[in-house]
Amino acid sequence: MIRLLRDVPTTRWLLGGMAMSSLGTGLTLPFLVVYLHAVRRISLPEAGLALAAAGLVGLLASLSGGAWVDRIGPVWMVLFGLLLEAAGAAALAGVTTAPEAIVVAAAIGAAEGVTWPALSSLVAMVVPEKLRSRAFASQFMLMNLGIGVGGLISGSFVSLQHASTFQVVYLADGVSFLLFGTVLWRGLRHLRGVAPFATGEDAATDVGYRAVLRDRPFALYLLCSLAFVLFGYSQLEAGFSLFAIEFVRVGPRVVGLAFAANGLVIVALQAAVTKATEWRLRTRSLALGALLVAISWGIVGLADFPGLTLGFSAALLVVAAAVFGLGETLVSPAASTLVNALAPDRLRGRYNALAASVWGVTGIVGPPLATFLLALGDPALWIGPLVAGSLLTAGGTLGLGWAIPAGANDPSP
Repeated sequence: MIRLLRDVPTTRWLLGGMAMSSLGTGLTLPFLVVYLHAVRRISLPEAGLALAAAGLVGLLASLSGGAWVDRIGPVWMVLFGLLLEAAGAAALAGVTTAPEAIVVAAAIGAAEGVTWPALSSLVAMVVPEKLRSRAFASQFMLMNLGIGVGGLISGSFVSLQHASTFQVVYLADGVSFLLFGTVLWRGLRHLRGVAPFATGEDAATDVGYRAVLRDRPFALYLLCSLAFVLFGYSQLEAGFSLFAIEFVRVGPRVVGLAFAANGLVIVALQAAVTKATEWRLRTRSLALGALLVAISWGIVGLADFPGLTLGFSAALLVVAAAVFGLGETLVSPAASTLVNALAPDRLRGRYNALAASVWGVTGIVGPPLATFLLALGDPALWIGPLVAGSLLTAGGTLGLGWAIPAGANDPSP
């Protein structure tokens, strides 16, 4: 990361601002379903519906946002998304009913749908191709450092008996987005990053999302990415905390420790993993990451095994989150770099938007799936599909290597 900051000074503003907002996100990320259900007394199906609304609106926003990135440039779209995220996070502090939660979650989904593809496009714009893998790895490492520290703080601070503690962390989350926007504007407003990707002749030949979807290797990548997020991230965000508190019967502090362990593994190992895999096939990194996610879900399932002490079960949850984090160190930089290696400049915003849209799709399906399966009362009905789905994703991603052009999949010089 030192070389990246030295060779591309603008990344100091980008990565610094992202670290600030990630700390705020970490304060709230582990506890949304718990907050809505256990604190605001919103039923599990209604809480799942709120997260699904966020996913649906985020999906639509990412597709629209990707087109706007290509038209007006990524910086403006990032700033707009951060402002909307700040408002949404602050509004969550005041929700008391299911309709309010659904509306606010939808607004946050729209903000995330706009922000993340624009951020990926911005990184690709300001960082030379040979350094992009390190840039995305640094971005992911700092994001998880903030999330891990934030989760540790909030896990020690929030109380299910005191709604005001949750209100404090959601307001702090909103402030962190405003700080990110301020830093980004100050550091990048005069750079080429405010310009659109498609200009002049490129803009005239732009054929939109049809051209992106005709890219067969990228379309196949999207299917694998969709499966990975559905059986991985979406369940970590929607089901893990609920499973830990409702079935294993641990407190919020353990959930916070688990997310902190997840972030700590990423922070400690991301640079080494990136260096070890920088010149390896990217699809192999993706497949190994999916395999580690499957292993982590198996460990989560063991935490509810009869006869275990509460302390041992808590330790298993923390270990599982750490193993999940190791898988993330392989997947995140490889995925972002692969998408931008496949994307032509004039469609870069749309490629990143479609790559981000899988989060919207899984945001629609994942939370209701988690709450529905866990509401059945047998956690094996939730864990089993996650392990099987992650294993199938690993196999499918390994096979994807045959379809990806060598220039995009093989970064070796």
